Amino acid sequence: YRGPKNGLSNTGIQMLIVDHDMYIEVHDRPSTFTSSVVKDLLKFGPLYTAYTEKSSKERHVNVIHAISGSGSGAQLTVMEPQFDLNKSMTRFVGKHIKKPLSEFNTFGKVFLGYD
Repeated sequence: YRGPKNGLSNTGIQMLIVDHDMYIEVHDRPSTFTSSVVKDLLKFGPLYTAYTEKSSKERHVNVIHAISGSGSGAQLTVMEPQFDLNKSMTRFVGKHIKKPLSEFNTFGKVFLGYD
């Protein structure tokens, strides 16, 4: 299921979500991924999110676990699962950071997995 730049294709992302027994929601138009959608789905738990990042224009995966604010000014608290290598350089470790909603809903499709 490899896609451009050796990342997961759209089909690969969908299969990953389904294979982990999560419900899937796809936003073909990224602008439909709004703060209201995030707030509604966070009621079920963290959101596994695959999207095209605004700043780099590359596909990323984050886990969204909180939101503050609303509309275009909303800030998401996310875990970057492959932020950096651990001290022994044997595995990636995540980092919790804040990102604006606009990083997620500007380019490409947005794929969501949730319980």
